[in-house]
Amino acid sequence: DDLEARLARLEKRNTSGNADDTSTIQHINPDGHAFSPAVVFGRLVWLAGITASDKIHPTVAGQTRQALDNVAKLLAQAGTDVLHLISIKLYVADIRNMSEAFEAWDSWFGQLGIDPDKRPVRNILQANLKDSMLRVELYAHAALPAAGEEPLPGGVPKNRRVHR
Repeated sequence: DDLEARLARLEKRNTSGNADDTSTIQHINPDGHAFSPAVVFGRLVWLAGITASDKIHPTVAGQTRQALDNVAKLLAQAGTDVLHLISIKLYVADIRNMSEAFEAWDSWFGQLGIDPDKRPVRNILQANLKDSMLRVELYAHAALPAAGEEPLPGGVPKNRRVHR
């Protein structure tokens, strides 16, 4: 195939169905933050500023699990699931705690039954977080399921639970 034929097929795929699916920006802000923690455009989903829940766990591992639970919840609200995650950036208050965050990551995805080779790209960085009680903040990118494909109910594999 030449480049023009590929681009034409891509354009046809992107514009088939409802025009709103590819041209409208959807903001998801269930908790009334000063920003949208999730934004959908086309088949892409961006998540930002995802932290631990209301009852913030004091450890990096606990906050990592809570933040990943919140990612799954937002993905479900956006119409996708953890199997469609592309990448996650973990921001930690102290980079010396990255092994604790990685262990929580492995445990969380392992409990969902997601093999390491099916997990999203992961980066970890140190950052000054917005609240002194926070140890972890996540940013993620995901895709919406392809045409004819259904997202997992609740954003996670059947018979698996996130820590809620």
